[in-house]
Amino acid sequence: MIIIIIAILLLINPLPVFSEEGCIDCHSKKGGTINFDDSSLMDVSVDTEQLKLSVHSNLQCPDCHSDITLSDGKHPERRFRSREHFKIRTSLLCRRCHPPQDIKTKKIHEQLFMDEERGTPHPCTNCHGSHGVMPVKKKLYRDEEAYCLSCHRSNYYIKIQKW
Repeated sequence: MIIIIIAILLLINPLPVFSEEGCIDCHSKKGGTINFDDSSLMDVSVDTEQLKLSVHSNLQCPDCHSDITLSDGKHPERRFRSREHFKIRTSLLCRRCHPPQDIKTKKIHEQLFMDEERGTPHPCTNCHGSHGVMPVKKKLYRDEEAYCLSCHRSNYYIKIQKW
């Protein structure tokens, strides 16, 4: 009898659960932002169509975002100094599945890690995005140089080294 009462109470007032549906319910809508200490904002919406095509489409939100819990039914407050600080911190999540020794097999990544060791971080999301990371087999560019120049050709001078 007590089990039936508990079941009825949970149906009426369910416990907050960190579920894929709960995340996407809010994060698929435009308008949500994260506010940084430097007063800048960032949109926190996730393009679900892009996510479905991504290499991460088989993952659930908690697979990467395990530091987030909804124990009180609210999204946890997290503080970041700036958008760059946020990107650096969240890029560390990528390394749980993509350790440096695997990433460094590409010359461009090897150079980025050398820069990082000298104090200049390069968040993964600067080039790869976050939720819409495309599989390598669907690569749109013939080589790394073309990929970089797709953004950097008009805004920056880049010395290109042939590896």
